[in-house]
Amino acid sequence: AYIRVAVVANWANSAGDVYGGAVPTEGTDYTAPVLQNGWIKVGDYYYYTSAVPAGSSTGTLFAPIEQLKTCKDTNYGLQITILADGIQSVPDTVVKDVWKVVEVKGGQLAAVGTNG
Repeated sequence: AYIRVAVVANWANSAGDVYGGAVPTEGTDYTAPVLQNGWIKVGDYYYYTSAVPAGSSTGTLFAPIEQLKTCKDTNYGLQITILADGIQSVPDTVVKDVWKVVEVKGGQLAAVGTNG
């Protein structure tokens, strides 16, 4: 399967309650994610460029994210949630048909319209 993930940042307390005020901002409240090998960002999603065999896993998505500022309510800390989504890798035309912004080139995912 091909895998993509969305990254959602919130302020949350120890009970998991999400702060109803401002949402943390990348680069201001926390460090911007530094992608590791095998991942690309296209639009709002991060895509693992290789198909992942059943029972296997992707490589590490990004280096650790650091909180730069605190929430206005000090009972809340930075919470990063990773939402994963998968799609069949065969036939390889399915990924472009469904996800639209990526396609398979030479066995690897690439943004539509790039040289891979």
